[in-house]
Amino acid sequence: MKHQNKKDEALSPIVAFLLLLMVVVSFISLLNAIYIPSLKQEDEIRHLQSVQEMFSSLTGDISQMAQFQKDISFQKRMQLGGGAALFSPITSSGTLQLEQKNLLKLVITDGADALSPGEEIEPIPITTVKISYQPIGNFWVDQGYTWERGLVSVTKPSKSTWLEYIKNADAEKAEEFFLKTVFTPHAMTNTTISIYTFTADPDSLFRSGNGMSGIDIFITKKEEKIFDVLKVELQQDVPDPDAEKLRNMLQNIIDAWKEPVYGEGGSTNVIIEIYDIRMRVV
Repeated sequence: MKHQNKKDEALSPIVAFLLLLMVVVSFISLLNAIYIPSLKQEDEIRHLQSVQEMFSSLTGDISQMAQFQKDISFQKRMQLGGGAALFSPITSSGTLQLEQKNLLKLVITDGADALSPGEEIEPIPITTVKISYQPIGNFWVDQGYTWERGLVSVTKPSKSTWLEYIKNADAEKAEEFFLKTVFTPHAMTNTTISIYTFTADPDSLFRSGNGMSGIDIFITKKEEKIFDVLKVELQQDVPDPDAEKLRNMLQNIIDAWKEPVYGEGGSTNVIIEIYDIRMRVV
């Protein structure tokens, strides 16, 4: 009997250790199965919200900077990856990319008459830039964002939708309103028209990883010219539905110039300022 008691006493610490080990393993399993994934999802949600805020602020920032009508630059920053959590430092990653689209040409000339030929600015390429972010290994939902011509879209592998609009008609109105910011006459001593084109730096189009990244934006005046009687024409070189849509919107804006710019029989001393909105990924 005494011998049996001694054996029981010897086994008691081992049993206690095994029970404690089982509790610890169960606790760690619960952490890995429930708690840590929920923390990573929460951090990923915050990360995507910050990406959304950056994309949503682009339209207002570019519109505001364009109103200054001078050389200016600013930066937008974001984290490419998210999902960091206690006991699990592994994060998702993402890609930030610029894509330039050459859609139209704007031809501006003096109104030529029998005595003098029309003077022409070199055709202005109407270029737009699409900014896109796509997550990789996301711990929540595989959701990216794009910005183009003032509109933000939420993208998923099989579809995309406007962030702030339900109807396409509302989105098109917002897009045309943004374009009016970068193709609009300004009432000064002489009528001044500031035209902004968008270009992407060919040496800085793409960045991938999980660290900090962003977009540097530079607004620079490229050319200024004074015209007498202004004529404006949009040229579309290649059939393209997106180019046709943009052409129709810009044509509406150009037609609206006629009141402050052309007047009856044309306008004199029209100043054309051409600005470049250059973007690069950093």
